Amino acid sequence: MFAADNIRQFLRKQLFPSQAGERAQAAFEAYSANATGGPLLVKTDDVAKYIGTWLAGMATGRSVFCANPRWSPHEWREAHAAIFTPGNSPTARPLLHIPTGGTGGRIRFISHTHTTLAAAARAQVTALAGRRQLNAVSPLPPWHISGLMPIVRALTCGGTLLLCDGSFHAHAPASAPLPHLPNASAKNALQISLVPTQLFRLLALPGGTRWLRRFDCVLLGGAPPTASLLATAHLEKLRIAIGYGMTETAAFIALHSPEEFTGEWPVTGHILSHAQIQILDTAGDTQPLGTPGLIDIKATSLTPEANGHLTTQDEGILENHRLRVLGRVDRFIISGGEKTDPRRVEAALLAVPWVRAAHVSGIPDNEWGQRVAALVELSDAAAGDWQEKLADITRATLPKHSVPSRWARIPALPFDERGKISPTTLARLLA
Repeated sequence: MFAADNIRQFLRKQLFPSQAGERAQAAFEAYSANATGGPLLVKTDDVAKYIGTWLAGMATGRSVFCANPRWSPHEWREAHAAIFTPGNSPTARPLLHIPTGGTGGRIRFISHTHTTLAAAARAQVTALAGRRQLNAVSPLPPWHISGLMPIVRALTCGGTLLLCDGSFHAHAPASAPLPHLPNASAKNALQISLVPTQLFRLLALPGGTRWLRRFDCVLLGGAPPTASLLATAHLEKLRIAIGYGMTETAAFIALHSPEEFTGEWPVTGHILSHAQIQILDTAGDTQPLGTPGLIDIKATSLTPEANGHLTTQDEGILENHRLRVLGRVDRFIISGGEKTDPRRVEAALLAVPWVRAAHVSGIPDNEWGQRVAALVELSDAAAGDWQEKLADITRATLPKHSVPSRWARIPALPFDERGKISPTTLARLLA
């Protein structure tokens, strides 16, 4: 898959627009010629150059670390610490290290081999296209697993890949229209990968719905979509597929297909051929079919760091070789595909002398999936402009999307006898 000649063919004949393919090939040749054998950190914000660089690293047997060029200085420090762990040095094995966490959750790198990536690609292409060739459009950045795997799928199984800007803002200039798409056919399937925020924006964009209808499959992942977004997509007759997976599994291992899409949530997805799933209780014992518990994964695409299986913090149910994902059992907030650890936001708030208590949660939002919201208990020393002051304080220490956009001041946090705040109470207080 990562043989140099195979990569060159992909960059010349399969990657579009052609200018992007040319830039990627130039980067590939430059970095291949200057390979030193040591680890390679890829951090350019030029997507085509980024693709060519990490492919050169893999072709020359280097250990490649994919970085997000949009990280804040604090996140770069976390990434550096994750790569250069005290007492260790970056591995010299030919692995691809993909970042996860960050943007509010601590950054760490998940490693994949040629074998795990190829296993994921083959199973995913079969699930998305059957016996047809898969031609894909990718508006997602290649430093995320969702933007990296379309490249791997095209390299492994053939088909074209069209790169495009994924911002999809309604105020985009007329000179930047949605890209022209090839036609689907009996032999070629056309697919695009999106996060819910991108789907929301495309539906609001003039011509966006008509453009989306051209796809045989609109693969949705990265964060749970809202019920209203799915209902709108179904009403507009879009062919939505919903995947379940993560960086550790090299993207999705279960898929709710377009033929099954009804606009309802949650959905059940069939488990792909390369994966096995069981449901465990908190003690690690297998649950019977139809009983909820933690999702435990075995897959040939699983990161070697998992040592054979991965017990997630996702709750699910198995129903006749189909998986229904119920949600996270931890508290991470995913907004626009970016992750926030509410505990870090709470810690920043509690460092303020006049904040007595704080609870941070995600609230549903049609565009972003979730928004960060904060309940705070303040002392009498709090000024009248406390919201602005707290926003400034959190903005100085946290990524932009981890700063709460909704605030509520209350006399005391409404914990129940379990030491938790119910979703109903949260919704009422933050309305």
